[in-house]
Amino acid sequence: MAAQWSSPIYKLKAKSGKNIIIDVTKSISAGLGPHEVVETDLIHICKYKKVKRILDFGAGVFRHTISLLKHDFEVCAVEFKEAFQTGIGSEKFRQIEDNPYFTSLIWPREFKKDKTEFDLALLSFVLQTIPISKERDEVYTAPH
Repeated sequence: MAAQWSSPIYKLKAKSGKNIIIDVTKSISAGLGPHEVVETDLIHICKYKKVKRILDFGAGVFRHTISLLKHDFEVCAVEFKEAFQTGIGSEKFRQIEDNPYFTSLIWPREFKKDKTEFDLALLSFVLQTIPISKERDEVYTAPH
């Protein structure tokens, strides 16, 4: 297997010995808008708590990033570059790349080097797409 989190492609072996290939970018929901909880409760709570900088970890095709930007939060979207290059991902990226409150980091290299601190980290539908338990555990101890 490739170095940890170096690629969205996981080449695993089942207990039966069968080879399994998982592409975590295939879990991205290209046509969905922001989740209702993000649109209502999270934005309200963030404004109340004076949150300014949000890390959208596993941003996919920016379904939550775009909504948060519309509410004037500073948002850093983190994703594998392959997700940013998909048809819908690339289209959405072009829509927001000039927004002064938007930044992005390519996972893993750029993200692991970056030392920016955030007020809130959003991991929507991320943990369940990570097929290796050691990698899921590391999300909880990330330096950001």
